[in-house]
Amino acid sequence: MSGEAGAAGAAGAAGAAGAAGQQASQWFAGQDQDTVGYLQNRGWDKLDAPAAAFAAIKSYREAEKHIGAPPDQILRMPKDANDKENWGKLWSKLGVPEAPDKYDFSTVKFTDGTDVDPDTLKAVRDLAFQNHLPADAAQNVARELAKMIENAEAKDTADYNAKLEVEKGTLRTNWGANAPQFKVVAENAAKALGVTTEEVAALEKTIGYARVMDMFRNIGQRIGEDKFVSSGNGAGGTRSVMTKEQAAATLNSRMADEDWAAKYFKGDSAAVQEFDQLTRITSGYVG
Repeated sequence: MSGEAGAAGAAGAAGAAGAAGQQASQWFAGQDQDTVGYLQNRGWDKLDAPAAAFAAIKSYREAEKHIGAPPDQILRMPKDANDKENWGKLWSKLGVPEAPDKYDFSTVKFTDGTDVDPDTLKAVRDLAFQNHLPADAAQNVARELAKMIENAEAKDTADYNAKLEVEKGTLRTNWGANAPQFKVVAENAAKALGVTTEEVAALEKTIGYARVMDMFRNIGQRIGEDKFVSSGNGAGGTRSVMTKEQAAATLNSRMADEDWAAKYFKGDSAAVQEFDQLTRITSGYVG
């Protein structure tokens, strides 16, 4: 009797356990196959609904600790490199504008307040958009580029000015005492040929100040542009240039001449030109 009773008790316990397991499994009945498989892999299928829920909550909170950010701050990268729509959404969340012209570079200027060349900024916009730069990063790149351009231009200017001073020194040495007069002749020649100041400056940067000025001085003497700075015929009938003293004496003579003085004060171009040239020779200025 006791053996039969023990067997019956064991069978009852097994039946109760089976009933409890069947009852526990019913809470996820009807779910899709993937969900059921996920629960089974986790062992949550063997728990009742409340216990499974708490197990899921605990697992989620542990995952949050490892992720380090709430779900709304997490970005998911598209698996397909050609998924333009989802990549676009990702770039947008990272602060990339929807088009190159949406980058705002209105505050990007040189230190003196002047604007950066629009074509340069357009190139920065295009490159920034192609490389998915956020708006603030692209603005920083544009500002740094403006600084680089400004520094490069300042260096070029400083280098040119230093070279120019050397060239002027060379010219003064080559021309000697006639430097003021020769400079006037060179300037006259350039004007006579219709060469602008900007064009002369461009030539100077290409072949050097000394060579350009000496070239125009030679041209001026050949076409007679030294007529206002000539002291008459030199040895052998050649024309020689005035010294400072000769220019001063000539200027005093001109101003004492009532007819010439009247022309000068009336703005006669020839008289004004001669006065300016004689004044420059007298001052000895060679710039």
